[in-house]
Amino acid sequence: MALKSQSSIQAMLQEHFAHAQLKNPAYSLRSYARQVGVSPGALSQALKGKRRFSKKMVEKICNKLLLSPNKTRQALKSFESAIEGFDLNYTELSSDIYHAISDWEHFAIISLLDLKLSKHDHALFAELLSISEQKAKEALDRLLRLKLIKKLPSGRYSKLHTRIKTSDEISSLSLKKAHMQGFEKAKDSLLNDPLNERDITSITMAIDPKRMQGAKDMIRKFQDQLAQYLEAGNKSQVYQLSVQLFPISKNTSKSKRGAK
Repeated sequence: MALKSQSSIQAMLQEHFAHAQLKNPAYSLRSYARQVGVSPGALSQALKGKRRFSKKMVEKICNKLLLSPNKTRQALKSFESAIEGFDLNYTELSSDIYHAISDWEHFAIISLLDLKLSKHDHALFAELLSISEQKAKEALDRLLRLKLIKKLPSGRYSKLHTRIKTSDEISSLSLKKAHMQGFEKAKDSLLNDPLNERDITSITMAIDPKRMQGAKDMIRKFQDQLAQYLEAGNKSQVYQLSVQLFPISKNTSKSKRGAK
């Protein structure tokens, strides 16, 4: 998800940091991070142009810097006009709502609404997802109650948000449960789906852990690009994409045995 305005927002942050240091040469990056309400690591990446900005982050920084309403609008307008061909109409779910719909079938049903189905009812959704009709009905009712979908006069359902997501960098039992369910679905696909309908690969490598944030940003960008590519075709099936990057060894820089 490339943003043309990254350089302008980056320049805004650098300008405020430089101005603060002129007034107080002892003013540190850590102090600046505390002022704008982000972690020092995230701010350092942002100042170097290596971290992708979110709209929420831009709003937070503008508020913390006590920018005028006009300058805040300009910053947000710059952000919103910078999208390079991507529909970023994401709605971020609160932790409470995500906790209620963290089971995989909720997101699968939302995606089913994008398919050209002859009808919309819990029986068909249950058949397509290989779940019980009771579970499909409960999921539909929950999505309606939380206003993530709506029922049209025709009896069909419609999404109320183009795309939804959870907060990044937040660990919770609900998120962990959802990821575990995703692993199980991937395992089922590996065992049961033909090769031409799936792609499960892995790579093992030695890395610099300090580059993890950059790797996460690249993964987010890849996911957005792939989603736009796949969603532009003739949609007839719901897929789930999982990208996994995790350690399989101890960190040698923290291990006395591994340190040299």
